[in-house]
Amino acid sequence: MWHNDYRTVRGVVALLLAAGLALFACTSSTDDDDDDNNNQPTELTCAQHCDRIMAAACANGPSSKADCEQGCSDTSAACPTEFAAAQSCAGSNPSYVCDANGMATISGCEAKVEVMFTCANKPLTCAESCAFTVAAKCANGPSDQASCETGCNGAKDQCPSQFDAYNACGGRTPTVICDNNGMPVASGCETEAAALFACLGL
Repeated sequence: MWHNDYRTVRGVVALLLAAGLALFACTSSTDDDDDDNNNQPTELTCAQHCDRIMAAACANGPSSKADCEQGCSDTSAACPTEFAAAQSCAGSNPSYVCDANGMATISGCEAKVEVMFTCANKPLTCAESCAFTVAAKCANGPSDQASCETGCNGAKDQCPSQFDAYNACGGRTPTVICDNNGMPVASGCETEAAALFACLGL
């Protein structure tokens, strides 16, 4: 039996909005002998960036600083290459603005932030999802990666709309829990899971 694993839609929004936050900044310390050799890179923290993005007050920005910081952390782990590209673009003093969709972005780095957003919102593959599912070790969950992936691909073919809805429920770092029936379910996605299970006749 397969179960896909995602976080809540609200978590996805927070993750996307915070995706451009922990951007790389450079500060320099100089001495009289060699200014260039004394430039030391420093990384702004998620908390520092989230102060700025919350101040931008975008209509579809994160609901709280805590959500923003979690999204920042999740995105750096899930999309390291895209995250690093946005870091490089942002420089030492990124300016956050609201885009046409009311989401926070970085002025001058919109294209790189969009690539990062796309990565952060990319559904997990069955192989990726099943790694979380199997690790939950639920009593009525799949016993191994291979059987999980088989079930996952079958569910995708049999119930595509319910499968997609469940995928859209979370992000790329899901928290999988065991429900009262010993089945693995993405935390916060119980409603979507129930619809998928019903479609599959479970």
